[in-house]
Amino acid sequence: MTAQTVQPSKVGKTEKPERQSPNFRKYSKVRTREYLLPEEVEWG
Repeated sequence: MTAQTVQPSKVGKTEKPERQSPNFRKYSKVRTREYLLPEEVEWG
């Protein structure tokens, strides 16, 4: 028979699931491209 070791819980440690900000959006959803179109560039 194999012995299983049980580790006691650490006092004061709370494990919370990973949470994301409600404002979190993937970068690819916010910015569809990484460059400017010629009409978006100001020539001054």
